[in-house]
Amino acid sequence: MAEQGDIRALARRARTELLATSSRPELLALSGPESLTASQRRVAELAVRGLTTREIAEVLFVRPKTVEFHLRQIYRKLDITSRDQLAGALTGSEPPPGG
Repeated sequence: MAEQGDIRALARRARTELLATSSRPELLALSGPESLTASQRRVAELAVRGLTTREIAEVLFVRPKTVEFHLRQIYRKLDITSRDQLAGALTGSEPPPGG
């Protein structure tokens, strides 16, 4: 809430306190690019670069099913339905018309 209200000093202090308690502050945002975990962010960035699910799995040393799971969570958090929408959703910009 502090970040949304542009109260940056309070947000930094809250994040510091959460880290001290071993909390995961990256999970504080429930939607949008800020809500992605580090693993989800890596999968999303590789998908934006055009890698297939299998290629992403090989790069990250995980199973393709793991990549598919992350992609489902990413789509849910970003409120999108396909890889075509992923780059725009990560940057907060809209995709170009017709694509």
